[in-house]
Amino acid sequence: MTSHDNFHFPAEPVIDLGRNSRLPPLLRLLCIGTEEPSWINLTLKLDAEGCSEPQYRWVPSSHGAMSFLRDESFDCVLVGVDQTTNKIGNDDPLELLCSLRAGGCDDPVILITSSVNDEWWNECHRFDSELLVTDKLWESSAIVSMLKQAIYVAMG
Repeated sequence: MTSHDNFHFPAEPVIDLGRNSRLPPLLRLLCIGTEEPSWINLTLKLDAEGCSEPQYRWVPSSHGAMSFLRDESFDCVLVGVDQTTNKIGNDDPLELLCSLRAGGCDDPVILITSSVNDEWWNECHRFDSELLVTDKLWESSAIVSMLKQAIYVAMG
């Protein structure tokens, strides 16, 4: 056991991007995952940040996501990874990241997972995407902070 094995991430990341890190009032999100997000909770969190009219699309598979992204762009793509299988249905999340970027998607991407290893960190970095490590998936209060960060970085 190394000294790094006992390291734990804080429950919620501390991100201060200053006054310029506002979310657009008409935020467009594509959520990919086997479990549909709770739109009510996410909407309440976004409304508290001044995002009064978010628009959501949800697809349960990589194939559905690629179909959406051929015709539309989004302010951010959220990828929710199943906690028990580390997949999205039968799809590998890292392969999805590769497909998104290879298909020309340059929208910000946040991969949400309950566990991570070096390969995931490397691939998220390589494909210019954010990584949120939480066991709360769509219910994490850190989603809004990560959205702000991802959109801010993409604009900048």
